[in-house]
Amino acid sequence: MYSESWTEIEEKYLEREYQRLNIHEIMKHLSRSKSSIYNKAYKLEITKKTDPNLSPSPVLSYILGVLKGDGWISNTKRSGEKKNYYRYFVHLQVADLEFAQEFKESLIRLGLNPLLEKYYRKEWRQGFFWRVSAHSKKFVNWYKNLGIKNIEKIAEQYPESFVRGFYDSEGCLVKADRRRYIQFSNTDESTICLVRKLIGKIGFRVSLRAYWRKHIAKKEYSLFILGGTKESKRFLSKINPSIQRKVAY
Repeated sequence: MYSESWTEIEEKYLEREYQRLNIHEIMKHLSRSKSSIYNKAYKLEITKKTDPNLSPSPVLSYILGVLKGDGWISNTKRSGEKKNYYRYFVHLQVADLEFAQEFKESLIRLGLNPLLEKYYRKEWRQGFFWRVSAHSKKFVNWYKNLGIKNIEKIAEQYPESFVRGFYDSEGCLVKADRRRYIQFSNTDESTICLVRKLIGKIGFRVSLRAYWRKHIAKKEYSLFILGGTKESKRFLSKINPSIQRKVAY
């Protein structure tokens, strides 16, 4: 990588290929860093055009389930020549590659152009994590104004997909001696109540408990699927999670 001034040939290449290629392919061809390419695209006013399909669907319901768990959106203001220039992104940062790949493929099916990258961090238990990110002003603005009631309308049409996304994010298969049971945990009461409703809708009984977590100074809500090992197996078979360690007996 180098920091020399951009040539006209490089700029023309960026203008021609920025929409078609992913950032790593452009980095390899130009031998430039990611930040250098993003900064040049910003100065040349080049953006990746996406048109996500926001009509209710199983894939949209799954994405919403993830965003109510480990996923998030951002619209950060960019300092520079232009005033009020924002970057709009959908993000997921997780330890499990299967989950990251599933979320990436879901964003693609929605009509976005996501990037999957591996980041190394010493403080993480396994030393690295997987990050998925996709730029979309349309999606970010839509999601910001959605509200839990509108999320519920979509999720109720495709409850298994939403619960699958939320389980990939916040669920776990607890192993206690010979028993197995499913647990979900989250600090947002409205979200956990929605998930409880959806789990009931797909045919399972649940128990809801609240705990005060001193280290985060707030309540944490936990959902448990009743029925022990038998119902846990039936639940996992029904929603088909993407993370193998969350289904392994």
